[in-house]
Amino acid sequence: MKREYDDHKRITKILKNHKGMRPRRYSYAEVKEITNNFAKKLGTMHKGKLIDQTLVAVKMLNGSKENAEDFINEVNRISRLQHVNMLQMVGFCVDGETRALIYEFPPNGILEKFISLEGHCRKLGWEKLHKIAIGIAKGIHYIHQETTKRNFTLDISPQSIFLDYNFDPKILVLPDYIPHFETVSQKEDVYNFSVFLTDIVGRQKISWKQGILLSGMDL
Repeated sequence: MKREYDDHKRITKILKNHKGMRPRRYSYAEVKEITNNFAKKLGTMHKGKLIDQTLVAVKMLNGSKENAEDFINEVNRISRLQHVNMLQMVGFCVDGETRALIYEFPPNGILEKFISLEGHCRKLGWEKLHKIAIGIAKGIHYIHQETTKRNFTLDISPQSIFLDYNFDPKILVLPDYIPHFETVSQKEDVYNFSVFLTDIVGRQKISWKQGILLSGMDL
């Protein structure tokens, strides 16, 4: 109990140095409530709902050994990034050894469900996929231009890219130290983007051949 009290006191002191910080801090108990005890997995995240019924996507950072101060500093840096093609952070959890990030949940969910060969969701046509690819490229360019020092990891995968009402993509941005993600350079971001493009084009061709796409129809 004393350790928990000391941790709470220390974190409260750290947060006082970030008074203008926009994302709200949540306890682990609140994160469990938001996600209904992590009931719905969505790609690499969990779907949840805040008390005001706002939908969110929760990224649990299992295995993180980052101390509370460094973690909060990383959260603060990410929260200051603003771009139409970036997923916006709305909250975070630093509670004991638990670390989590809470993001907005755009209405069309993750890209994966629209390009999965096993899904039954109506597929995206080439025009929409081209628009999505351009949006992702713009988001990557923004990160590369706005950050002189590498502090972020971009998760450029269909399971982590969200789509808004207009199918504009939202890239998931994470702190650089995240477990299972190696620190990458700008060149590697570009390479990962090329792998992403190859993946979605390949799946689209297979879908077309299998007759999944309806002739002449595009979302």
